[in-house]
Amino acid sequence: DDASGAGDVRYYVVERRLNVSGQPWVTLATIAASASSSYEWHHYMPDGNGEYEYAVRAVDCAAQSSARATDGTVTLP
Repeated sequence: DDASGAGDVRYYVVERRLNVSGQPWVTLATIAASASSSYEWHHYMPDGNGEYEYAVRAVDCAAQSSARATDGTVTLP
């Protein structure tokens, strides 16, 4: 979003939660926006067992958050 016109994105929030109904989202990282067309973040040595859902959301200069963008689940042993 911050490379395609909405220049007020200040940072991105990476979150995850267990893929079980009612589980809260947990923030894993906050990444400063840099007007890049793509971003990369590595979750080294993730902890936990089970199926997790990961998400990212953009936060603007007024601290307003976009909807979470998710894509499938990840199973951790």
